[in-house]
Amino acid sequence: TQAVEHWARQEKRLTEEQIELFLMLYDFKQKNPDLTVEQLFNSQLLIYRGGLPRVKSLFGDLQKFLDLYEEAKTITPLDA
Repeated sequence: TQAVEHWARQEKRLTEEQIELFLMLYDFKQKNPDLTVEQLFNSQLLIYRGGLPRVKSLFGDLQKFLDLYEEAKTITPLDA
């Protein structure tokens, strides 16, 4: 996760708020690769942090948020 956080900060230049939500998605998907978007947005943790409206306000749209995960899942500790 450190390599992914480094990537989010240095390569993607995400804000702290964006990194917080992105790492939540990353951790959820790493622990449960079959997690659906619906399941993700029904999680109490994400709801507590503002849910879908907050994701849209920080990332522009849901797909950009999800695409970050697809890109990040290929990162290895050697990339940090």
